[in-house]
Amino acid sequence: MYKTKTLIIWFILNIIISTTGELATYLQINKNFVGKSFYYKVLLTEFFASFQWIFVIIYLRLSYTFLTPVEISLYSYLFAFIGQILSNKFIIKQTTHFYDYISMLLVLLGAYITSYKVFG
Repeated sequence: MYKTKTLIIWFILNIIISTTGELATYLQINKNFVGKSFYYKVLLTEFFASFQWIFVIIYLRLSYTFLTPVEISLYSYLFAFIGQILSNKFIIKQTTHFYDYISMLLVLLGAYITSYKVFG
């Protein structure tokens, strides 16, 4: 039961981290912020970026209880890529092209091969 709760919390933290990171990025390119001051933009995006790091710290401490550092990196890439695809579709409303998927797959494959070949 402890392992199940830990995995659920870990999964929720991944979703929060991806969402806040994508929000911070989206706010920088949003058309509604064209006339706003530089300081307003920085403060708003930094709020979400700082909020993201609050959850990253909890995520990392929790992850070290059942994952190796290599696995944490791989899962972080995976969730970042999934978050990017979802934000392209639902927030930015742009299509994710075939080459985006290929590049994501190559990064994950390279990280997987390198980490498990080098570190066993």
